[in-house]
Amino acid sequence: MSAINWRWRLKWWQGLIATLLLPLLLLLAVIFYIEQDCSEGALTLPPCLIITDASGEVLYFSPDSRGERHRARHLKDIPRQLQEAFLAAEDNRFHDHIGIDLRAVLRATWDNLKARKIVSGASTITMQLVRCNSMGGRSLGAKIREAVKAIVVERHLSKDHILELYLNSVPMGRNIRGVDLASERYFGLPLGDLSLAQCATLAALPKAPGTLDPVSGDLERLRKRRHWILDRMVKCGFIDVDIAMAAQSEFVIASRPTYLFRAPHFCHRILNEHDKYPHGKCSDANIILKTSLDADLQDNVKAILVSHRERLRDLGASQAAAMVVRNRDHAVIAYIGSLGWENRASGFNDGVRAARSSGSTLKPFLYALALERGYDPAAFFEDLEQYYATPGGEYRPRNASGDQYGPIGMRVGLGSSLNLTAIKLVQSLGCESSLSFLSSCQLPVLPVESAENYGLGLAIGNLEVSLESLVTAYAMLADGGMLRPLCFTDEQVLKTTRRVLSTEASWIITNMLSDPIARSLGFSQTPLANFPGPVAIKTGTSTYNRDAWILAYTREYTLGIWAGNFDGLPSVRLGGMDAGEPILEDILTLIYGDSSPGEFHQPAGVELRTVCTYSGHSPTEYCTSLRQEWYFKGNGPGVSCSFHQNQGAQHELPAAFASWIEEHNISGDSAAWRLARNDRAAETAYSIGEGVGLQITYPLANDHFRLDSSSAPYRIPLKVRLDRPLPWVCWFVDGIELARVGAPYEMEWTLCRGKHRISASGPDMLGTEVTLFVD
Repeated sequence: MSAINWRWRLKWWQGLIATLLLPLLLLLAVIFYIEQDCSEGALTLPPCLIITDASGEVLYFSPDSRGERHRARHLKDIPRQLQEAFLAAEDNRFHDHIGIDLRAVLRATWDNLKARKIVSGASTITMQLVRCNSMGGRSLGAKIREAVKAIVVERHLSKDHILELYLNSVPMGRNIRGVDLASERYFGLPLGDLSLAQCATLAALPKAPGTLDPVSGDLERLRKRRHWILDRMVKCGFIDVDIAMAAQSEFVIASRPTYLFRAPHFCHRILNEHDKYPHGKCSDANIILKTSLDADLQDNVKAILVSHRERLRDLGASQAAAMVVRNRDHAVIAYIGSLGWENRASGFNDGVRAARSSGSTLKPFLYALALERGYDPAAFFEDLEQYYATPGGEYRPRNASGDQYGPIGMRVGLGSSLNLTAIKLVQSLGCESSLSFLSSCQLPVLPVESAENYGLGLAIGNLEVSLESLVTAYAMLADGGMLRPLCFTDEQVLKTTRRVLSTEASWIITNMLSDPIARSLGFSQTPLANFPGPVAIKTGTSTYNRDAWILAYTREYTLGIWAGNFDGLPSVRLGGMDAGEPILEDILTLIYGDSSPGEFHQPAGVELRTVCTYSGHSPTEYCTSLRQEWYFKGNGPGVSCSFHQNQGAQHELPAAFASWIEEHNISGDSAAWRLARNDRAAETAYSIGEGVGLQITYPLANDHFRLDSSSAPYRIPLKVRLDRPLPWVCWFVDGIELARVGAPYEMEWTLCRGKHRISASGPDMLGTEVTLFVD
């Protein structure tokens, strides 16, 4: 045989084999595809995310990726009569066929031919299960695919398992899948409490879920369908005629399905961030995310906030937010982002996370930093008005009351939230160090700029924070200086716990914040004066009264409240104490009732020391008023009292207080305070910084003034600061002596156009000067 014939025969056999194998391979591929597409996983609906509180109570039921809600139950938990109602309505020969019912196919074909249109179908429950999860169409090709898949499904799954999957995924209208959720949403009942008439009503819905809607659909058609199902149940031998007639006479009422959204801002956050949080899956493949929230506390705190709506509105605030955290694990147990999840007053915004001016809420952390740096907790600070030069111009801060209080201890300065004292502290600590420490406490919520952009105003609101960041930081104080992230779920792992303050510094600050007497100077009404137990409290109010804050913590809980306007509108009367204290008292009463919060745990590293009430130094024999202050163990006031060095009723202050002594006498007795007659006060009195000799405090270097040609002559004060008393100070303008003045060493000068040198000097001829410009 020639080589050509052999080659021809080989090609013929190859072609024959390919012709036979190709369809076989295609058939195997189709079977494999169908097998994969008919697995149990492919017949299960995509999961819904169900958010619950710590006790398992549902807060929000989120739809799946198709926009549908469902909740599965095992077949043994689905009432028998409900199963039978669906079998009678959809597939009475379910237990006898192999996935397709040939008898039903012939019957449907004959009915459709007689009517010359499609009036009957032959889909089995297995075919419907396939269609429910494949979202296929209703064409002839789709029917054929469903039939093939149904046969494959029947090969892999038992009849009970198929029925269970079907009853858990059957469309029930209004984006509800499955009988369990339909029973709850339409009738408000668990499956086990359904009547026979209600079971038949549910079985009627898959025929045409939109048309047969039990709330707003064709109720007469639904009634006829229900009666037909009950008759079918009789024919199938599931029930007796008398039982069917009784069920047909029952009047079935359904309600419009609603879904809880009990903590909308909290749940919205969890929905957006749930990938961050650990979660488990329940048996029905829905994702159950169990959060830390206490649903009952959440509802009650929300009700308290809403009850203050009108009062807050009178103060100029249209919104409020609140947060409650459990200190032992930093779990968020209440989270209210606004007064209502609504368009009103931009209520969809989340006030817990919004970046707002901090007001005075950061002062405790700056004082805590001072303690860590070795500042004396008892020695006085200078609560004096002063001008500061900033990149934005001249800065003249003031206390909320408009007063300056002279020598003030740290306890009163913090408790009464005095601005001048806190700004002096930031000046001493340094803006860079202060900002760095606040950042380590994770207080700023926006990217931090350079310290000079915030300046001394770090202490009184230049930094933007959120209610959440503040509550986190205050919980750190309550937790002895350990900074932990807040927990939003019961399984969240705290991976970034770190110490930012010593236990001793945290406790001393806590002791100051929970001292009602320390708050009495700055607030006309002491907050929580009648509350039966220690509560550490700090308020804050931003510029133009835009934001009102109140933060508080007990041994067990940390609370934060914000009030203001989401659009940033200012108010006239809004303040942290006026706005927040009544709300805080209501929440604490809700939590504690008539019981008292536990005492804060006192660390072993602190001890009480006796100091002079006025100076905060170790008392001398001339100190007539004493008090006690907490120190780190082994520390104490390092110097003897400089205010009382001899017998007498007056308190002697260093020269820096000369102007204050003359203009502001907090005792009301002009003879109570006087300048020290020697240098001892200057050597020992300063707890912050060092003496500066002689310094012009106003005008500031390179100040610019502009005169209106039509205005009268304009006079400015010339002010100087001394670190020791002098008999006089001599003022010069452009080298020409103006006058020699004694304490408080101030005078006025009439501005005139040009560049001028202002200088001052004492008897020893040591002095200083500044240059200013007048246009």
